[in-house]
Amino acid sequence: MKRFILLLSVVSLVFSSFSQSVESGNESEDISWKNTFPRHEIQLGFGDPLYAYMVNPTQNVFYVNFETDMDYWFADKQSPSPIYLVTSTHALSYKYRACKWLWVGGTVTYTAFASFDLVNDMRRSIHYITIAPEVRFSYLNKRIVTLYSGFNLGIGIKCGEITDFAPVGLTGHINLFGVEVGTRWFGFFELGFGNKGVVSSGIGYHFNNKK
Repeated sequence: MKRFILLLSVVSLVFSSFSQSVESGNESEDISWKNTFPRHEIQLGFGDPLYAYMVNPTQNVFYVNFETDMDYWFADKQSPSPIYLVTSTHALSYKYRACKWLWVGGTVTYTAFASFDLVNDMRRSIHYITIAPEVRFSYLNKRIVTLYSGFNLGIGIKCGEITDFAPVGLTGHINLFGVEVGTRWFGFFELGFGNKGVVSSGIGYHFNNKK
């Protein structure tokens, strides 16, 4: 019985020492990446307006009938078709680095287009605002370069003179590939599909950057 108690005490001591060693190693590694990589970032990006076209498919936002419009401006012809103008997608994002490879945060995007009727002197516009929580996974983490993918899912709000659509709906984005280059100030480029557009790029700023 005494031998069993002694053996149990030795095993407990060894296990306790091993656990403390592992915990100490994990703590050192945790402190290491926290001291090397930034914990917070903001991004300001600009993307193509494909999302606006998708959620408003009856409006041909990419097409301007230059032939008939120019004829109308320089000759007494039939009235031209309306002109549609569309903005790029503006995206403002904030992300927090929960661990070395996982970021959580949110994104707000804005896209708008307007139609102009030159004959009746009418202008109608619609504005798209999306608000979405976002998750990002970084699979290459270097001091200057980060490669990542991610997604967001939230709500889209439509407002303006064009009222043919529901004012609130589901919105989202899948980021297939993204790259950031820089330390405190950085530039980024992304390829994906959704409320940020297929192609987007911009600038950002890292907070709590130890290097």
